[in-house]
Amino acid sequence: AALRDAHDGRMPIYAECGGLMYLTEAIVDDQGREHPMAGLLPGRSAMSGGLTLGYRLGRAARDSWLFKAGEAIRGHEFHYSSWIDHPAGLPAALELTGRDGHVPDRPEGACERNLWASYVHLHFDGLPELASRFVAACRTWRSSLAAAEDRQ
Repeated sequence: AALRDAHDGRMPIYAECGGLMYLTEAIVDDQGREHPMAGLLPGRSAMSGGLTLGYRLGRAARDSWLFKAGEAIRGHEFHYSSWIDHPAGLPAALELTGRDGHVPDRPEGACERNLWASYVHLHFDGLPELASRFVAACRTWRSSLAAAEDRQ
């Protein structure tokens, strides 16, 4: 309930890999059992039995509190699950680009309002502005809470 309240209150939410899984409606384990999760992102994550592993290159798919559209990203993936049942029209966080023909170009993650989520573990040193943007977004959110409290 606290996470949903934070999301509804526009607190910046950054989630990568297991964080993305937690934000979905449920995790399906390797026995097919569903375990309810936060439900902030549509769809479920399912343990796939196969490893997704490697370095990733790409671009921010859209403007957000974390990125400007088109900014280059670097990161890596390491997971045994996949995000299933998510709607095709969900705004992606990233557009990954193939690397040496081993990884197909594809949209990745989700980015809407105050939520940014992806399986990709970002390399923050590759774009040093990310940390300061995250802190600035959190400060802006906190200031908006203080202003709302002052009006009451």
